[in-house]
Amino acid sequence: MAEQSAQASDTCIDGAIEGMTPAVETIQAFAREIAQMSGQALVRTNWHIEKLCKAHRMEEAAAIQADFLTESMEHAV
Repeated sequence: MAEQSAQASDTCIDGAIEGMTPAVETIQAFAREIAQMSGQALVRTNWHIEKLCKAHRMEEAAAIQADFLTESMEHAV
């Protein structure tokens, strides 16, 4: 009797794990996408910082900042 109970318990656990697999795969895919987006955002930010460091006038810096804001909003949407 105890052996049957243990087998039933193992079957329930196996079924629960199999049921969770699609959710875990979805979460992993979501995490990979966020990591990729974060890496791209870091690259864009570094590129804009380099451009700002080379700016010679306030107007030039303001234009670079405006471009950065525009691009950031486009990628966010």
